Amino acid sequence: MPLPPDKAAQIRVGLDVGTLPRAVKDKRLSRFGSGRACSGCDGVIHPSQIEYEYTTCEEQTVQLHLGCAGLWEAERRRRGWSGPTAPMLDLRAKALAALEADRGTWHCLRCWAKFDQ
Repeated sequence: MPLPPDKAAQIRVGLDVGTLPRAVKDKRLSRFGSGRACSGCDGVIHPSQIEYEYTTCEEQTVQLHLGCAGLWEAERRRRGWSGPTAPMLDLRAKALAALEADRGTWHCLRCWAKFDQ
């Protein structure tokens, strides 16, 4: 079943104002709904629905409906926040792309090794 368009807007606003985290720890808990409110849309996560629970880097828990979790992750990836080290990975990818684009020029092994760690 498709999600209403306002859910995506709620997720974006939550990321913008900081009520939804930009980064979480790698572990995710999935289970049937616990009856708690979704951190993304404020709706109740019923026992017949799937609930995802994440722990933030500040040791807070965030619970999301399955659909809200997908929207949240997609928006984080779109913004380059798909993990605590996402900005560094993005910088590395840009540097490698720049070196690849300049393939006609010889680069020393040290330059390549610096970005290939």
